[in-house]
Amino acid sequence: MLQTKPLPHRSRGATEPGTTSISPEQSTPYFVSPAIDSVFMGGASLVAFGLFVIFPEVGESPKVLSVFAAAAWICNYPHFAATNYRLYRSRASIHQYPMTATLTPVVMFFAVIACYVSPNVVAPQFVLLYMLWSPYHYAGQTIGLTMVYARRSRVDITGSERKAFVTFSMLTVAASVAAAQEGTGKHRFFGVTYTPLGLPEWVSTL
Repeated sequence: MLQTKPLPHRSRGATEPGTTSISPEQSTPYFVSPAIDSVFMGGASLVAFGLFVIFPEVGESPKVLSVFAAAAWICNYPHFAATNYRLYRSRASIHQYPMTATLTPVVMFFAVIACYVSPNVVAPQFVLLYMLWSPYHYAGQTIGLTMVYARRSRVDITGSERKAFVTFSMLTVAASVAAAQEGTGKHRFFGVTYTPLGLPEWVSTL
């Protein structure tokens, strides 16, 4: 069962032996505020998703797609920059994740070069790989953020509860991939034409 831990009550500046004091930032589960956290941790995406479900023609509009493509520069790239900063800001971080910090950039560099050299063969496969990996990445972010907020809220999550949540998140990945990889028609992603895996339609209904 989920259990909450009461926040420690200490006078200002007082600490117990072997412990560290709780800062004001640590005494709240929110990074900024309830409203801002709710918007930027998924609330805005849920609203957009709901609008697209109710008005599917809006989601298919070229203008809307252009807006979301431009928004990626505003939202995603600062996120990538912050991630790189956290990874490379110290030798300890690099040593903690040696494969991610050293091998992955080299592999990705040569993969991008290969896509330019072979835009009709390698590039489509690279895009297909991205389409398979992306849902897993976002599910992993969901799991990580949930655990962070649980910890900041002093909520204990048991091992079985964590496994159940991870299983549910991975099932959403499987459902998303199955739906996106149905059929054999051509798809385009930022100018690259690729062919999905061609899964039968019944797979996504399981």
